[in-house]
Amino acid sequence: MTFVALSGFATVPLGFVLGFALARANSCTVASTRRLVIDHRPDWFFGLMIAISWAGVVLLGLAAWSPDRFQLPGALPLGWPLVAGSVMIGIGALLNGGCFLGSVALLGRGNLNYLLTLVGIAVALALPVHRVAMGLPAIVPGGAVPDTTRLIFLAGFASIALFSLDMLRRRRRSALVALVVVGISGGCIYALNPDWSYLAVIDHSVNGRHERPWMMEMGTVALFLGATISAMLRHRFYVVRPSATTAALCLSGGFLMGIGGRLVPGGNDTLMLWSIPGLARYGVISYAIMIASIASILLAGRIRLRHFPSKASA
Repeated sequence: MTFVALSGFATVPLGFVLGFALARANSCTVASTRRLVIDHRPDWFFGLMIAISWAGVVLLGLAAWSPDRFQLPGALPLGWPLVAGSVMIGIGALLNGGCFLGSVALLGRGNLNYLLTLVGIAVALALPVHRVAMGLPAIVPGGAVPDTTRLIFLAGFASIALFSLDMLRRRRRSALVALVVVGISGGCIYALNPDWSYLAVIDHSVNGRHERPWMMEMGTVALFLGATISAMLRHRFYVVRPSATTAALCLSGGFLMGIGGRLVPGGNDTLMLWSIPGLARYGVISYAIMIASIASILLAGRIRLRHFPSKASA
């Protein structure tokens, strides 16, 4: 079996593991920002850094071990599309009550309002307008990162990863274990298939492009299936029927997230598990703008998301 075929097949189990862990991790950027701004607690943001660091250890380690097979993301222009797209993702995620990763966990717990999030994303990606092709710019290989810089960041990521292991040794917490698994499985899946994300799969589906291997689509199915089974095993699966207000917020939020995702390109899942740990400068800037957009609105008190889980662990 060739490496390409093997990486395709690996997408399915890795997608399942990623989804399973997302249902147990505090990996939602909206929830983490809200916890920081409203509750003045930065612990969930540190958790996001743990996931990013483990993904960085995987990506940078594999790229150093076999640079021909595992390459880092290339550079993208830092223009207005990146800024506008990042702001839209932030506003859309806030309206939606969860980011791209958080939506997977919330839907996996049985909240059917988040089906409307996927519909909103699909509608945005199906618009017949000039757009950035989803996925393609983000997977340009051969990021020009000096070896010294790679080693410095690899050491930094490894330090945070080791610190998280020490935390687990002193006090085992399922949410922390899940964050570690999110980082490792996410780093592996993007290292093997940089063009994979459920956003990209939706894009290919609604625009009639079926040249991608079927394993990519099955990886997305496995992602949501893993989140659902994980919630069931923890007895956290409760079917929540859509309500008019929440469904409208999810639909509009998903639409903005879809528009923003094709401008960046990619959602915060791609940013956290591929672009940022892969040392792409545009990833760091985009994610920072997204967080700033969410925090600014929360601080201004211009929006109240009654449907947002007060103790979300998405």
